[in-house]
Formats: sequence, structure tokens, C-alpha cells
Amino acid sequence: MSFKYIAAIAASVVSLIVVAVSWNGLVGHNDFQNYQVYQSASGHVEVIDGAGYYLKFFGNTWTYPRAMEAEYNQAATPLSPGDDSIKVVFNDGGTAKVSSYVRIQLPTEAKQRLLLHQNFSANTRNISEAVKNHLANCIKVTGPVMSASENQASRKSEFNQIIEEQLGSGLFKMRRTEIELSDLATIEEGKDADGNKVTSEKKAKVQATEVVLGKDGKPVIIQESPLKPYGINILQFSVTEIDYDPQTQEQFAAKKKSYLAAEQAKAERQQEVQQRLMVEEKGRRQVADVQAEENQKKERAVIQANQSAEVAVINKTQAVTAAQQKTEVAVQAQLEAEANRKIAEIKAATAELDKKAKISQAEAQQKALDLGGGISEKERVLAEIAASRDAKVAEALAGVKTPEVVIVGGEGGKAGGLTENLINMSLLRSLGILKN
Repeated sequence: MSFKYIAAIAASVVSLIVVAVSWNGLVGHNDFQNYQVYQSASGHVEVIDGAGYYLKFFGNTWTYPRAMEAEYNQAATPLSPGDDSIKVVFNDGGTAKVSSYVRIQLPTEAKQRLLLHQNFSANTRNISEAVKNHLANCIKVTGPVMSASENQASRKSEFNQIIEEQLGSGLFKMRRTEIELSDLATIEEGKDADGNKVTSEKKAKVQATEVVLGKDGKPVIIQESPLKPYGINILQFSVTEIDYDPQTQEQFAAKKKSYLAAEQAKAERQQEVQQRLMVEEKGRRQVADVQAEENQKKERAVIQANQSAEVAVINKTQAVTAAQQKTEVAVQAQLEAEANRKIAEIKAATAELDKKAKISQAEAQQKALDLGGGISEKERVLAEIAASRDAKVAEALAGVKTPEVVIVGGEGGKAGGLTENLINMSLLRSLGILKN
């Protein structure tokens, strides 16, 4: 290979390197999920918020994510390689290590972005540490609000809420107060006024804190969040684990044991109560059975007595009814006899009237016969006269000869003669002169 060829290759490589360096120094690029702080060669600083390529003319750029995640765990994770958990002390003296997760939104305004870049040297780890330090204050202030037992049993969500509100707004104003812890009660023995031994439960009193509320009902903030000047917002906060210290866990175990013992005693007491109630109920049932049997006897006697009384009343009623029936029968017989007597009197009167009527009828018939004799003689004479007249008319008409066929016609074509002839024929037929 000749020297000129080697020199050409070397020159080409150097040219490519120069072009690459020149391109990287002249042109910058920003992704949509990030923003960049750009400082020109002359010292001018600005924020690159858009996505894509831009001319930077050999200036410097620092890239920030728009949002970042941070973990503060006891166990190692990629975001928390060491033990970054935060210790908390509760108002009953119990302690625990709190592991948490935070999602952080970096500032959106250019002025706050430049301030963040200026104070944190473009190192997101520094931002995560700042958030952790503020979170530690929030957790330590929140711990005395409740006991470890309360936190473990029922107030985890409240614990989480108070920390998250302080993480975004600032530390709340707290005031000390004394509260009683029912789960740390002790049993004390003593004597009453009569000298009898008695036991009493004494609840433990501890110093605690509570959030002070303003007139608007919101917590009073005494220290603003150090993240606010940079425009850092908390998008999400979660307590992922609470690891209580061994003594606190022993306290939980003792409390659990006492609860179990109390529940067992309660169950035994309930069993004894159930047994006593069963015996009492059994006695009540036996008494009820005896009462029921005696009541049945009593009811039978009452029923029998009532039945006997009812039978006596029925018999008495039947006897009275029979006597009344006999009386009514006698009265009815007397009424029938009276009625028959009246009927007989009516019949006698009727017979007398019939007799008188028959006599009157006979006398009337006799008078009718006497009068009828004269009337009959007159009728007989009239009848004989009529019969003699009819015989003579018939004899005279018998001598008149009549044609077998009669032909009639109108005179001068008039119908009057025909009608007159028909009337004459009808008259002759009625007299028996003409045959039908």
C-alpha cells in the first residue's frame, strides 16, 4: 500500500471526525419527554422546551426529565440502592422505618427551571435528596399524631394523607396534648370502703400532637415547603412499607395475645352464660309443662261444668217448651171448638135462608106459570095466523110457471136493467120459486 493511499484514508477519517464534532457542536436535539437548559458560548442561558433539532453553535446543554421518580426504601432497589428509609417515632414510644415512593413533577416555567438548574447543578440525584430531606421532616412531624398500635391497626391512610399534604404545602403547626391509650391500660388492685379487694383498669397517658386548624378549617402551615420556590410538585406519594422495631412488634404480639385471651375469656363467659340460660330455660320449660298440665285439668273441669250447666238449661228449656206446647194445644183446641160452633151457627142460618129461598122460588115459579098461561095462548093464535098466511102464499106462487133459463139484458145498452133483474131473481129464489 502506497504512502499516498494511506494519507488519503487518514485524511478522510479526520474529515469525518471533524464533521461529526462540528455537527454535534453546531446542532442540538431535545426529546418531547425532556427539557434542556442551553448555555451559549457567550454565556447566554435559555430553556429549550420544544422537541426536535436546534442550532446551539458549540454551546452547552443539560437535559432534565419533565417528571421523575424517587424511592426511599429499606431494601435495595435501582432507584434506592442503599437503605433510604426514614425513621419515625410514634407517641407511644414505638419506632419504625418508613419506605416510600414519590413521583415528582419538575418545574414548568422557564424562570423556575433556570433556578433549579442553578442550585442543583443539573443533577437529578440532588433533587431526589432534597425531596427526601423534606419528606423526612414531614414523616417525623406526623409520627406523634398517633401511636404505633393505632398506625398498625387503623390509621395508616390518615398517616399517609398528612405526610402527602405537608410534602406539597409545607409543615403543619402542631400542638401538644395528653391522650389516653386504651391498648396500654394496666390493671391495679386495691380495696373499697368495706375493705374488699377490687381491681381497676388504669389507662396509660402519653404526650401526643395534633394538627392545628385555622378559621377556614384547613391546617395552619408554619413552614412552607422548600420545593415550592422551584415549582416542584408531588404527583404521587405512597408509603410502601412500615417496618416496626422489635419492641413495638413485641408490644403488638402482647396486645394480640391479650386480645386473644380477652376473646377467649369472652367466649368462655358467653359459653357459661349460654349454659346458665339453657338451665334457666330448661327450668322454665318444666314449670311451663306443669302449668300447662294443670291448666289442661282446670280447663277440662271448667268445660265439664259448663257442659253440665248448659245441659240443665237445655232440659229446663225443653220442659218449659213442652208445658207451653200443651197450653198452646189446649188453647188451640178451645179456639177450634169456638170456631166449629160459629160455623154450625152459620150453617143453620144458611139452611134457614136456603129454605126461605126455595119457598120464595116455588112461589115465584107458580106465579110465572099463572102469568105464562095467558101469554102462551096469545102466541099460539099469532102463530096459527102466520102459518095460514104462508101456506096460502106458497099455494099461489106454486101455480106460477117460471123458465128454466132466464136471459136478461140491458135496455138500450144501459146496465140499470141488468141490476134490477138480478135483484128480482134473488127475490124469487128466496121465495122458493126459482131453483138454485
